[in-house]
Amino acid sequence: MNSPVKSKTWQAMLITQLIAFSGCVIIPGLVTLIALSSTIELKTINNQPAAEIKKHLFVFIPLLSKTISPLEKAESVVTQADRTISSEERRRGRTGVLLTDGSVLLSGGGEACHVQSTPSSARLEAKTIAEFISQPSNSPQTLTLTAGWQMTYLLGGATTALAAFYCLGATAAITKWFATLTLPGK
Repeated sequence: MNSPVKSKTWQAMLITQLIAFSGCVIIPGLVTLIALSSTIELKTINNQPAAEIKKHLFVFIPLLSKTISPLEKAESVVTQADRTISSEERRRGRTGVLLTDGSVLLSGGGEACHVQSTPSSARLEAKTIAEFISQPSNSPQTLTLTAGWQMTYLLGGATTALAAFYCLGATAAITKWFATLTLPGK
């Protein structure tokens, strides 16, 4: 038996789109906020070193921006948490797990900002920024920091692609619907 196809009501379509929007845009946006990508632009403002920090949503859309001027200090903050293992576990060939977290702390002018980074990159970028503070140049420098390239670019890139495909599909559906309303004979 063939059952008649029920037409979707506006209410059902709206609920479907809200679920799709939250699953394809809001949740991926939160994922990219966890696996953060940031840029630090080092520049000279009024002959003093300054830094403009931009934190990105969906890997490339600047979401939060903060300027620290004059930039006085840059330091790397690396925390380590390691797991000690017993002699029995060591005998079985298990090794301890070393977890690290890093960030670059920029401060000056009564303001401070933490920028997430990998521990090795945090040390290197803090050194680069400290060199810029000691010898500011007129040409701006841009540094890109990621919380971890695997999380930021693989997971963040995949969720960004999901959001982009949803937005593309939703735009095409709205365009098609609008065309059926406005074009005669369709």
